[in-house]
Amino acid sequence: MILGRLGRDLGRRYSIRGLTDELRKDGFSAYYKNVFDRIAELRREGIVTIEKAGRSSLVSLDLSNCDTLILLSEIELLGKRKLLEKDLEQKMLVCELCSGIRERFCLVDSVSMIRPGRNKALNRAEFLLILRGDRGHMGEAKGIRRFLAGLGRAHNMSIDSLILGAGELSDLVKENAHNPLKEMLSDKVVVYGQENFWLMIKELAGRGVAVGSSEEMNPAKISEKDLRYNLARFGYREMGGALEKGKEYCIETVIISLLLSADARRIEAIPAILAKNLGRERKPVWSLLIFLGEKYGKEGKLLSLLKSLEEYSGKGGVREAVSAMDDAGIRPERIDRKAVREKIELYDGNKRG
Repeated sequence: MILGRLGRDLGRRYSIRGLTDELRKDGFSAYYKNVFDRIAELRREGIVTIEKAGRSSLVSLDLSNCDTLILLSEIELLGKRKLLEKDLEQKMLVCELCSGIRERFCLVDSVSMIRPGRNKALNRAEFLLILRGDRGHMGEAKGIRRFLAGLGRAHNMSIDSLILGAGELSDLVKENAHNPLKEMLSDKVVVYGQENFWLMIKELAGRGVAVGSSEEMNPAKISEKDLRYNLARFGYREMGGALEKGKEYCIETVIISLLLSADARRIEAIPAILAKNLGRERKPVWSLLIFLGEKYGKEGKLLSLLKSLEEYSGKGGVREAVSAMDDAGIRPERIDRKAVREKIELYDGNKRG
């Protein structure tokens, strides 16, 4: 119980009282003394660390200990077994997925099933796939998407997948702004490559990256104040109204929020916003943008906007993103290409012929 809770919220250090309360929320019969005693045992075994903060003792996992990683991997396997033991259809889906991944794709490090209970009720499945290396995985990602699309047709369900290379994963995890990857890490079951997943987490932690998690949010419900603030962060300033500091969201979430709105002016500005951020250290993660576009049913409009951006600049992975969407059979929607082009030239500040 304790390791499961600590493993689901890696960016947080719990007081023993707070940990006891969280275990009760999870449905366990937890008592302070029992949790205190077990934490003391785990500390002696080197599984957790305890730091003093005033009168409280703050508990976190010791990911430098090999035994911790083994235990966390075992917890993932138990979670997978519990997930599949009472659901034959889900069991068949996961078994076929794991078998196909092992036989066909050599770069896949781990596969996690996201919010399996809720998504099952919606007749859909959502997967997070982590690939080895920072480069050279676009071809593999295309093959994985085709494979998952075939699985979806075979099981008569919608399957959405976020496929990340190691560098993209690191960029998203260390980002302070709210992003969907942190949501996914909050409610997942690793169904393939359990030990690889935790070795990856250990590597990130060893580089000083705090692997946090967060609750799910709907991009359509970002407040106007927060949206204006984040648009300004990404180089798109609008006339009128005082700009107030708001909650920070990643660029991919902001783009999807714009697509879900009815504001044609802002939607036309999406390629301009992306173009302005191609040269930044934290570039747009195209696989995340495509994943969100498909998840919220805006993939056709997104593809049209990316095609306009490709005509202006095919650098920074834009061309590869368009190719991936074309390969997935996504059909572009009609847009005002002239208005989009004018917005790009205006906000990117470098008119091109």
